[in-house]
Amino acid sequence: MTLLYHRHSGADRNPFQKVTLWLLCIVAFATMTTAQLNAAEPSMDHFGAWPVLHDGRVKTMESFSRSVFHDIAGTDHLNGLNATQWMATTLFDPASTISDPFIKINRTTILELPNRDTKYYSMNEVMTALTPHQDLLMNLEKMDPARLSAPQKELLKIYRAVSLYNQIIQSFSAILPLAGSDKAFIGGGGSRAQRALIAEGGAGNTLLKIIPTDNPSMPMISVWQAINDDVETPIISTLKSMASDWNAGDYDAWNMSAEQVKLVLDDTHGTTSWRLTLEHYYVTMQPMIWVMVFYVLGVALAYFKPLIASGFIGLGFIIHIGALLFRSLILSRPPTGTLYETLLFGSAIIVLVGLIIYFKNRNHILFLSVCAGSAAFLLYVSRGFIQGDSLNVLVAVLNTNFWLSTHVTCIIIGYAFCVMAAMIGHVVLWNDRSPVEKLMVPMTLAALLFTSVGTLLGGIWADQSWGRFWGWDPKENGALLIVLWLIWILHGRISGHFQRRSFAAALALTNIMVALTWFGVNLLGVGLHSYGFIEGIAWGLGSFIVIQISVVSGLYWRSYKRCSKT
Repeated sequence: MTLLYHRHSGADRNPFQKVTLWLLCIVAFATMTTAQLNAAEPSMDHFGAWPVLHDGRVKTMESFSRSVFHDIAGTDHLNGLNATQWMATTLFDPASTISDPFIKINRTTILELPNRDTKYYSMNEVMTALTPHQDLLMNLEKMDPARLSAPQKELLKIYRAVSLYNQIIQSFSAILPLAGSDKAFIGGGGSRAQRALIAEGGAGNTLLKIIPTDNPSMPMISVWQAINDDVETPIISTLKSMASDWNAGDYDAWNMSAEQVKLVLDDTHGTTSWRLTLEHYYVTMQPMIWVMVFYVLGVALAYFKPLIASGFIGLGFIIHIGALLFRSLILSRPPTGTLYETLLFGSAIIVLVGLIIYFKNRNHILFLSVCAGSAAFLLYVSRGFIQGDSLNVLVAVLNTNFWLSTHVTCIIIGYAFCVMAAMIGHVVLWNDRSPVEKLMVPMTLAALLFTSVGTLLGGIWADQSWGRFWGWDPKENGALLIVLWLIWILHGRISGHFQRRSFAAALALTNIMVALTWFGVNLLGVGLHSYGFIEGIAWGLGSFIVIQISVVSGLYWRSYKRCSKT
């Protein structure tokens, strides 16, 4: 018995009834002892480092937990638990989580749920509310997603979150202690009806793949797959001990067993285990948050303590580069494959240029602080593009290290120079005598160079992948828009049509062109580059454009009035 994720099998099987029966089984039969918790909380260090095969790559349990929990709750922290803690609790004590609000629902009216400020509901509540819609959901699964309305998409999203939650609940059901018996399912415990229901629930459970195999086409399988296929592994008996220890509140023993499982899995993965270790530290330390903190501190101290400010920014940049290096080693590719990664890489280029110019001329602390502030803003924006696990496997069209290292890297460097040039334009409009004014033209030329070369390289890549150099795809048009915009304002400056103030204003508006190309064209959901689409970004992008136009107009008018008085 299982509620399948993305599909169902057999017209005679009702997934809602099956899940309801399973939940009743969880509550009635799979009772976990409710012993008082020890003062010490369970450590997630070893458990969180377990290798899991998910979404086409072997990742750590932390990354897996973040991905799953984000799909269910839309966050990685909720109700005092982080994603890894929620995963451990749901796996080893599922009865304790199905009554807690973890499923996020934005449109409560479609399920007639009570209104709550938090918009979170329990598995029990959502399953009860979904039951009347089961026929509709079966039809929605078969429809083209582009034809679905917003309420239908939300309903389908909730259904898939419940399906995912159900898969996690059932993942370790075979090794949990059963009611009225010290034995688990694999130990022969439970009544015949209880065992039949649990076995049916595990039949299609393949989400959490942690058991290694010798099969190259399926290197890891789930616990239930191992049980059903009679795969011999000591991991299952260790998991059984962990379940007993967890429900007895003996977290020290539980953590020791988690370490044993990790050691066995590390030996299995051999030479690739170091990547999992890097990923474990990367996910645990969250280096980009520290990078933002150091950049903001540098900006705050730039006017008062320039040397200390440059030290903070330099320290943040070292961590920034280290984080990008970690990502490259973990994923075995350049850190420019996703929209999120391009923001990380572009912000690093901005700070690098700022540091180089500052150490060549200490009078440019203002430029360094502007670069650090811009980088911190881009990193803050990047947080909105993390969909649980940020270490993603690329779509097939992007899965080429050569073009990621050439076209994508070049074009993102061009975007970075565009941002720096635009911010210099803001500064010059604010202060008519700013020493950064002399950087306007060099930064614009550098932006034009990299965006032009990057666009040409993209055409060559398109010719190799799609058989045509140029197809007027929205992303291609956006890249061309930036090139034409930079050529236009440079030509205006050289020909004398743009004076200093007008050139600075046009340069400041380059931020809008970059935002439209970097993110905006992805909103169209059409073309061969629509893989970067992030739902809900339209409001943020529209607000940014309005604010930019307002700020530049205000600064231009302020500069004009100031000059007219003199």
